[in-house]
Amino acid sequence: MADQTAVAEQEEPGLPTYEELGEYLDDFSDALSSLIAGPLSSESAAQMVETERKLQRIRRRCSAHPRLRPSIAQHEAVAQITAHFSELWPKYAQALQAPALDEAQRLASQGQDSIDAATEEVGKYTSLIESTRAYEDLTIPDLLERSLNALAFSYPGLDLLGLDRLGAQEAERVTGVHAHPGQGAQFLILDAVGSVHFDPERLQHLLRETSRLCGDSSRLSEVASQSDALEGLATSSRLVYEALEVFESALSRVKDDQALMRRIIKFYGEFYEDVASPILAWYNLVAGIKAQPYAKLIQQDATELARNLSRQERTAFLLEDDGAFLRNASQHGNSFTMEGEHVTFRLRRHQGTMPRAEVIDRIFSFVESVLAMSWSLSNALARLGIEAPVTEDDASYMNLTPFRLATLWLESRGTTIVEANESSTSWDLTLVMDREDIFTLALAFAQHVPEGISKVSVRAPGAVISLIAPFAAFERFEDARESATVPVDHLMAIIEFRAECMAEGKSILTASDLQYAAGSIGLFLLKTDDYSLIPSLRKVHQLTISHSTAEITSVVKRVFDLTRAPSPVGIRQLEVTLNRWTDGPVPTLPTFEAVTVHK
Repeated sequence: MADQTAVAEQEEPGLPTYEELGEYLDDFSDALSSLIAGPLSSESAAQMVETERKLQRIRRRCSAHPRLRPSIAQHEAVAQITAHFSELWPKYAQALQAPALDEAQRLASQGQDSIDAATEEVGKYTSLIESTRAYEDLTIPDLLERSLNALAFSYPGLDLLGLDRLGAQEAERVTGVHAHPGQGAQFLILDAVGSVHFDPERLQHLLRETSRLCGDSSRLSEVASQSDALEGLATSSRLVYEALEVFESALSRVKDDQALMRRIIKFYGEFYEDVASPILAWYNLVAGIKAQPYAKLIQQDATELARNLSRQERTAFLLEDDGAFLRNASQHGNSFTMEGEHVTFRLRRHQGTMPRAEVIDRIFSFVESVLAMSWSLSNALARLGIEAPVTEDDASYMNLTPFRLATLWLESRGTTIVEANESSTSWDLTLVMDREDIFTLALAFAQHVPEGISKVSVRAPGAVISLIAPFAAFERFEDARESATVPVDHLMAIIEFRAECMAEGKSILTASDLQYAAGSIGLFLLKTDDYSLIPSLRKVHQLTISHSTAEITSVVKRVFDLTRAPSPVGIRQLEVTLNRWTDGPVPTLPTFEAVTVHK
């Protein structure tokens, strides 16, 4: 027993690293190979014995490490891996001692299955640790950027829209509720954070039940219409950024454990008061626990709002405890002290000592609850078409402006941003991308820019000639294309759009475009007597005049003449010209290396 105690005291504290787990698997494979090569070798036997001792040390470290946040997920991963490890030697030992070859092969196959399963679990654990490091990389100060980096590690090859679609599918699988566009990516971020720092099983239970609670409530729209209710949610979103910013700044500076613990408890108090209070108030109202207006309810003490939820059977699952004493400790000087790994609280209503790891676990548990409640509430409101009104100042502070999100989307697609500038009236981006995509991207951005942005420019590096496109003209083109019932409608939509686009001070509608339009419509009209084509041909005629293409104007006029007074000879002669024109290039949407859209 004394020897075992001495060994335990020499062991590294904490959960085994994925490097240590990988090393054990390599050591076991080497020891097994030695035993197979020399089953009677004492050295081979000693090598396997030492490998099994290493496994015992890994298991002891896992057992000794408390299953508490923020390492519950890592604890469960290591426990599952060591369970697979524990199966290896017994199976291979039976295989080595099997009396018949087929029995030995069967047992060895089972052993290989355990090795494969263990290898897969080590790979998952490695990904979990790498994801953790991505979230905790404080050299990247922007929280959203860190989150997206972590998602890129977990879901390589997906851009923001792809992540949102995947997140929506995963959210629906977990919650049973449809995720509104934009909520899917947020769900993936929350799920990824939960897989690293929270209790993943409880987090999914919270998301499922809060989604059901919000979805079933008949009071959601009523609460949203109350004074200050939506503004409270918007303020909560900003204040979580402020609290995290201060907390992460402390993490990067503070090296003393006691000072850091004090900062963690202070962060909890800020989070409880500033971030959680509006969400707790919303759930009091949505669940029907309280009936007074939001503006009055939010004035109540935050701990009372939490207690209301904890006392009701329908909402008791939301919080593991109301967190009152920790919240009070954060706001009263000298109300707690630290001695080693324990925190002693000296409050009027709560006195006692608690392991530091349990304090951290309780703090993470509360944050876990609030973030799950917040996502489900936001998704339920979004599905009703209700959004919290985030001010421009708040969006700018959180670095969540539309321009910032647009650049993040580009980066997530692998697009190289050479330069990106935003003013109060314009977006200007220089991007390394295919020439064919620039026009489409500029129009897509123009469709979604905030009010006040009147110009969107997208260009490739070194572009000289820029296309100037009025957004109103594009809207007319889209309307015409969507309502098109025959091919000529689509052709005319392109022709009229090109007529309004400019490059180097003149319209990009070419004589070739007009020839093709005149030829196509003229031939149909002369051959089919379909007089519904006449308005389109009139538009082409007007464009030929405004673009000074006299020859085409003359031909179109001749088509009208032959429509009024048909002449077989005249039609055959004119068809030669019209057919030649339709052999030319088909008018298309423009392709330029630089595009500016004016709204």
